[in-house]
Amino acid sequence: MKRPSSPVTKPRMILCLGPHRSGTSAVTAAIAALGAELGFAQIYANPENKKGFFEHPELMRLNERILSALGGAWDSASFNGSRAIAAAGARLDPLRAEANLFLKTHFSGVDCAVLKDPRLCLLLDFWLPVIRQAGFVRTDVIHVLRPPLEAALSQQIRVERRPDYYEFGRTLPEGAALWLSYIGQMWDGFEQTRHLVQSYDALMQAPEASLQRLGDFLGLVPDPARLARFVQDFLDPALRSHTPDPSLQAEIDAQVPQAQAVFHLIAPLGAGGEVTARKVAGVGPLVAKAGGVVLELQSAASARLANGKRQVAADLSRARYLLAE
Repeated sequence: MKRPSSPVTKPRMILCLGPHRSGTSAVTAAIAALGAELGFAQIYANPENKKGFFEHPELMRLNERILSALGGAWDSASFNGSRAIAAAGARLDPLRAEANLFLKTHFSGVDCAVLKDPRLCLLLDFWLPVIRQAGFVRTDVIHVLRPPLEAALSQQIRVERRPDYYEFGRTLPEGAALWLSYIGQMWDGFEQTRHLVQSYDALMQAPEASLQRLGDFLGLVPDPARLARFVQDFLDPALRSHTPDPSLQAEIDAQVPQAQAVFHLIAPLGAGGEVTARKVAGVGPLVAKAGGVVLELQSAASARLANGKRQVAADLSRARYLLAE
């Protein structure tokens, strides 16, 4: 790999952003193979992600608490993180202190760190100031892009496997709406950060070229042996397990056509260099145009969940009655 073209500033943070089921784990693993520090040693994996999630469990739990404090949730496609954070103001200061301590505890003395959790897409206005206050002098943002149909199908399968935990995403339009919400909120802080789009498909199909491009942008020169092991051991074609019938796209387009429009707007950036605010200026209006439909889909899912809970309560009541007889 050639010498990085951009000057290296230390210490610095890399954020790997993207909607759930978009390949952020694979891209974060690639960034770690390039030499960035994850801040933890043991990689959690399960049948949903057999190679591992590559996200700090403490970060995920903290983000869940931040979302809860803001009245949001990771699977709320109608939640607007920036608006909620602005409204909360100083009420979030205790959580900001916790976030600062998390960074200093796990990344003290680290030249280059990487954080990954899809919830970061919704919480950039919270985390970017905290990262600066923790002493990181530069933040690079890698945006992972995967077609909304593939992400929605993956989310749908996830819901079917764990109906006790997942609800939103039961239909493809719901999954696409969640994808669109995350994509729409993960562009911020262009004044303090540098941005690059990385296609998940490109990483899987041409890993060497993708790693070269990522390394050049991030200013990382990896150990060649470590990189070779990553390509050989991690990038299993089976990771790309959800390649849907293109005809399913019509199901999404009937309700959330803006998702595919946003994908086509961003996709060409995956072959270019640093992304500027001007290049993604069209994303916001498209996301806003879908707002009404997204709210309807979220409301329908909430009603479905409430009905399910009422049914469970009724079943429990009947069971207790029968046991008492």
